[in-house]
Amino acid sequence: MKQEEYQRLELEQNGMQVVLEFPTESGNDEKIKREVKEMLFHILQEQLTKNFYYSSD
Repeated sequence: MKQEEYQRLELEQNGMQVVLEFPTESGNDEKIKREVKEMLFHILQEQLTKNFYYSSD
């Protein structure tokens, strides 16, 4: 079985770690970036909503 190589991006901040792996030659780089941005946006939005809700109690 062929093992694909991946580009790996690791970020850690405030005790949270995010690891993203991308195929080196996917041909869909812009689509992947757009989808990842959308996922991260929704995660951030959820966290901000939770923090706002708990801090206003």
